[in-house]
Amino acid sequence: MKQNYQAIALTKYDVGELDRIYVLYARERGLIRVKARGVRRPQAKLAAHVEDFVVSEVEVVAGRGLDVLTGAFTTSSHTGLRERLGCLLLLSSVRSQFLHVIHDEQKDEAVYDLLLTLLGYLDGVDDDVQAHFLCIAFLVRLYKHLGYEMVLDRCALSGEALSVDDVLYFLPAGGGVINALSARSRPEAQVMSHNALKALRLIYTQSFAHVHKLRLSHKDVRELERLVKDLYLWIMR
Repeated sequence: MKQNYQAIALTKYDVGELDRIYVLYARERGLIRVKARGVRRPQAKLAAHVEDFVVSEVEVVAGRGLDVLTGAFTTSSHTGLRERLGCLLLLSSVRSQFLHVIHDEQKDEAVYDLLLTLLGYLDGVDDDVQAHFLCIAFLVRLYKHLGYEMVLDRCALSGEALSVDDVLYFLPAGGGVINALSARSRPEAQVMSHNALKALRLIYTQSFAHVHKLRLSHKDVRELERLVKDLYLWIMR
């Protein structure tokens, strides 16, 4: 039985002499793995439509074990981002985290739309710092959607309000941002700046259309990367 999906190609790996397995995120089905037979032949046309980060209408037929990819038609090639090495390296890191936290065969149109939105904005960005920030914003929103929402409006441990004079710390295991007093008993907490807190609050509360207009310094983006990595490692504990 044939099924048609809107899908984003995430990665692939070769099997046998001519075949390949593709990992796709389909709007209608979630994360799926499909086998494409003979796709590595020089004359094969299917491969171009399922390159990494290409969006396509795909046709899949049920098979023994993995389903079989029998057709694909590109709807958005994202040529701009795929021609920039810096952007591809950033997306490689995003993809690694994504594939660790997303389970196979769990439909979630919100995740599909979020990933599609990221790719769309990255396709038009030529600044690596801004692209880096957008990738971080995507991960923050993804983790929030999956249930890992951090407390950002008060100390996550004491419940006390945060002031502009507070030294702030980030503690995923404690639920979010904490103040210096709470951090005394939690040596694993990481110091964070007020700029990072403001950026995280905006990522949580504003649309991606608004977030992509923000301009952060390289230093602030690197700090956000460190904090989000800490959150990811806590999720994967």
